[in-house]
Amino acid sequence: MSTAHAEASLAVKIFKGDDHVLYCDIIAKHDTRPLRKSLQEGINMSFLWTLRIEEVNQYWWNHEFATVHIHHKVIPDLLSGNWALVDQSSGINQHVSNIDDAIAFLISFKQLPFLDQSLLDQNKKYLLQIELHSSAGASDQEIDSWFYTPHEIAATTLSLP
Repeated sequence: MSTAHAEASLAVKIFKGDDHVLYCDIIAKHDTRPLRKSLQEGINMSFLWTLRIEEVNQYWWNHEFATVHIHHKVIPDLLSGNWALVDQSSGINQHVSNIDDAIAFLISFKQLPFLDQSLLDQNKKYLLQIELHSSAGASDQEIDSWFYTPHEIAATTLSLP
């Protein structure tokens, strides 16, 4: 059984929309060969993205303003050659026949809305922390249990504009 755990870096682009919402493009930059091999062998892969917004405090710990968890899972169907893409956060499922689409679903976001700027105090500074965790072959019950620890493959911290 192969594993899809490799250290990665995150490329993040934050931009403002016309609707006062902050959006981001994120991609985990790492060798996708182990991930591709795991999916081709029929191993379910789960990636948990955590986006945490913190208000910066100069003389004390930062205050956690908001946290968003996005759980994406790819379930291979070796008989049909398709991959089920499951967004566990929203409940939206789709099927693709291209493994590159399945990998992109796990490791990237395009134009992800993550914060309405009207909620922020313009006189304060904020940080965006992004973490990416992966797990191979774990069931939903295992992932949702308190004792389960997925493998962290990437993390970064950025200042919000």
